[in-house]
Amino acid sequence: MEELFPYSNILGGVLILIVGFGIHWLSRLSQYLHWEFLPRHGFGINVVENPKRYDRFIAISDMTIGWLYGVIGIGLLLNMEWGYYLAWIPGVILTIEGIAYWIMNNKDQTDQSKFSYFTPVEWRILNLISGLFIIAIAWNAL
Repeated sequence: MEELFPYSNILGGVLILIVGFGIHWLSRLSQYLHWEFLPRHGFGINVVENPKRYDRFIAISDMTIGWLYGVIGIGLLLNMEWGYYLAWIPGVILTIEGIAYWIMNNKDQTDQSKFSYFTPVEWRILNLISGLFIIAIAWNAL
């Protein structure tokens, strides 16, 4: 596979493992298992107080898709051909999530930031940049 730049597959794999698997899967799994506990201590979004913004269904969908991010991230780290082809999945999802999150939550940003480690702007930019970079890696491998 042709690389975007030397070791871009490793950087892409690490991004998928951190942003996709770590944040989306592991944090949503722990948030779902301890729904009321985590927001009180600053982890995740307080869905109990504000259910219209980010509800349990989104957490479940992140957990369902998130395990696949781990497999794809490992595939990119190992420079496997299937890792490049499957990298489209997290690339597109993270990009769409970054854009959609920006559109959906653009009106009231103030109370969102006190419930998570990332402010809404940081979260949008992290998803968008990670997604676009992973798409560039997958596109270059075609």
